[in-house]
Amino acid sequence: MLMIRPRGRLVHCVVLLIVISCGFPGLLRSDSAAPKAKPVRIDQDSKDGSVRPIKAGVVHVYKFNLKPGEYVHFVVDQDGADVKAEVFANGEFLFDVDSLNGRSGPEEVPLLATGTAMSFGVEVSIGKGEGNYRPQLKGRREATERDAAWFNGTRAYWRGRKASSVLEKETSLRDAARLWDRAGHLLGRADALQKLAILYEEEPDRKEDALKVYLEAVPLYERAGSRQVAIVRNELGRIYFDLRRLQLAESSYRSALAFSTEVGDFKEKASALQNLCRLDLARSEFARALASCEEALPLFESLGIVERQVRVLNLMGRLYVDLGQIGRGLEYHRRALTLSRDDELKASTWTHIGDAYYSSGSSPLATMYYEKALRAQRDLKDRRTEAVTLNNLAMAYYQAKRPRDAQAALRRAISLFEQQKSLQWQVASLANLGWVLDELGQSHEAMRTYREALKLARDMKYPGAEVSAFFGMAWSEWRRGNSRSAQDFVTQAIAVVESQLANIDEKDSRITFLAERQNFYDLLVQIRMEQHRRQRSAGHDISAFEASEAARGRSLRETLSGGMTLPRLSLKEIQERVLDPETVLLEYFLGDPESYLFVVTSTEITSYTLASGAVLEGLARKVHRLLPESHKREFREDALQSAKELSRLLLGPVAGRLGNKRLLVVAPPTLQYIAFSALPNPAAPAKPGADWPEPMIERHEIVPLPSAAIIDSLRRARSGRTKASRPLAILGDPVTSPRDERLRGVGQPPRASPELGSLERLKYTEQEVEKIVASFPSGSYFKAQGFDVRRDLVMSGQLNSYEILHLAMHGYLNPREAGLSGLVLSQYDPRGRRIDGLLRARDVQSLDLSADLVVLS
Repeated sequence: MLMIRPRGRLVHCVVLLIVISCGFPGLLRSDSAAPKAKPVRIDQDSKDGSVRPIKAGVVHVYKFNLKPGEYVHFVVDQDGADVKAEVFANGEFLFDVDSLNGRSGPEEVPLLATGTAMSFGVEVSIGKGEGNYRPQLKGRREATERDAAWFNGTRAYWRGRKASSVLEKETSLRDAARLWDRAGHLLGRADALQKLAILYEEEPDRKEDALKVYLEAVPLYERAGSRQVAIVRNELGRIYFDLRRLQLAESSYRSALAFSTEVGDFKEKASALQNLCRLDLARSEFARALASCEEALPLFESLGIVERQVRVLNLMGRLYVDLGQIGRGLEYHRRALTLSRDDELKASTWTHIGDAYYSSGSSPLATMYYEKALRAQRDLKDRRTEAVTLNNLAMAYYQAKRPRDAQAALRRAISLFEQQKSLQWQVASLANLGWVLDELGQSHEAMRTYREALKLARDMKYPGAEVSAFFGMAWSEWRRGNSRSAQDFVTQAIAVVESQLANIDEKDSRITFLAERQNFYDLLVQIRMEQHRRQRSAGHDISAFEASEAARGRSLRETLSGGMTLPRLSLKEIQERVLDPETVLLEYFLGDPESYLFVVTSTEITSYTLASGAVLEGLARKVHRLLPESHKREFREDALQSAKELSRLLLGPVAGRLGNKRLLVVAPPTLQYIAFSALPNPAAPAKPGADWPEPMIERHEIVPLPSAAIIDSLRRARSGRTKASRPLAILGDPVTSPRDERLRGVGQPPRASPELGSLERLKYTEQEVEKIVASFPSGSYFKAQGFDVRRDLVMSGQLNSYEILHLAMHGYLNPREAGLSGLVLSQYDPRGRRIDGLLRARDVQSLDLSADLVVLS
């Protein structure tokens, strides 16, 4: 599930179900087909091993008369024709052979006369198009145990493919794998395991079982030298992706990409690229995602696979929507719509367009496209995707303040998910229904719905849904004023989150997982401050502060690297290990309907109630927008008044108590856009005739921090750091714009990065670099400019031994994922090719720098 998390304050937690251009099993079916013409049947000589051309509408018939106990091994070796071999015994259909090897490789057809003499017919046909194959009669003999195992394994595999019940499929495929193992049929055993893995993959609680089976099948394909390796590597990657093991998913996809490139399998190469695009999109690695999709799209075009072109275009649309470029995202979705030749693809794309409008807050347009998709899905009787669209339509209704329509849509979605046994998504819609019922004032019914979701989540061992149910119950109880019950439920939600974190191996996945659930910790702070309002002397404000600090520390702890740790500190430990008599900690929490400021000194803590998070965020954004323009006459007065008002709201309650002390400011993301040092000091007297009121920096050293506990960690890390051996490394004036004059004459103009856009060359950074190095003796410094300011240079460790590191370049802030923010190095090489030139925050954390001073200019 995807938790829609607020930016810096608590709002509702609803789930938009997003299928990112991968579709469902059997998605492109057609419920009605034109009557097929009767095929032309042509008898063939099984002893003639020459190449046979075959096309759709033609059946080649081979006949074998076997004595009792006699065995024949017949092979149809495909060469561009994806054939199927149907086996008849004494005129009755017995089974068919259609392995997973596509249009090349053998279809192994075993024939065994058990008990009595039998007449076999093998009918070879092709579903569409045309191609070639070669028949081979590999053996005619008295059957051995291995021969019988091969024959019975083939029949079991066919039963597993055709069975209607999950249990029968599983039993038959396991029998096939066991029998083919006994027969020495390596590829057959691998195919049976792959089919079994796909079966498990479709069950929401059996992903781990699917993973185990794929890991068993992959080496079998590799030992057999099968082209199927790329396919199973792609499928293995998808399992890892679903299990949020993203590094292992990437490794599998890249292995599939390398293998398919080597053997010239362009379809699987394009599939691997599409999968990498989807993976990097989930990581918010937008430039890499776009590069993979842009490489996959022409491959699918050359292969004429329209359905996959549509899915890649929708992925690209989703990418730009996630970047906040809704218009550009819609352009790609509309391109996908023009290619969609059937109603099912159109419905999928309409859903993506609805998602884009929902993301932009345009609920009427989102509703319109969801409803179009819904009508098509109902005509197609595509119940599963209908249920997904109903859930998302309900969220659009909810966004548009139409809770009764949302309720009706969710109840229908839940019913459909239940019919389809899509339990994971059923729980998500149940949790959404709880929020809607709360909005309708039906709190008792909401709690009943949350409890139903909780029971279902526990029965299916789905902790993510368990967390959502607990959080919904906490929110519902808090709204009704039951703070004790609310605290119990949110504490249980957090406990499940912490247990889930312990089972996530990969750092990036843990960071994303935790960020999506930050509002659980936020609600705990709100609840404890509500308790403090009722019992001023009970210490609930201390508990609220410690919960706020713990939540910030929890997020930060996941991002730290290089051996640095972040302890969880109590109030007393912060006072003793972080603060001194000349330092004051200001820690802000934004919420609705009110926000809080915790003021901590080395001896005491005081809490203040501030304006709502919505008010503070809106004003902070306005000040952030106006301050860079405040030197212009038309903006000056608005900038000044807005800055004074923001300062009054944030600092007014405490400014008179701060003296000239150092201030440690811990603020949520929105307030980090503001330079507190530039804000007018509410405690300073007005200066007649001054262009700007006295800023906070006049009286205070201000240190912005992500968490108070980081100071303690930095002090301990500094004590063991290696002393720098050289004075200066300076990097500046990178090539960041396709219009940079240094790119003239490189041929086709390069394109701007989708993530960064076109960042113009920074004026005077070239002169800045030269002026600085002129102050140092020749040979004592390291200098890189222009194309040489590369990401691989910084990551190589070459800068580790310098005392001063000076970086003159643009910065980039990713509003969705802090770890993807960074410094913009050269985006192009000297030939004009776009390269990864973003030094991300998480890259910086892995650097082993000895610098005493880092200048970001």
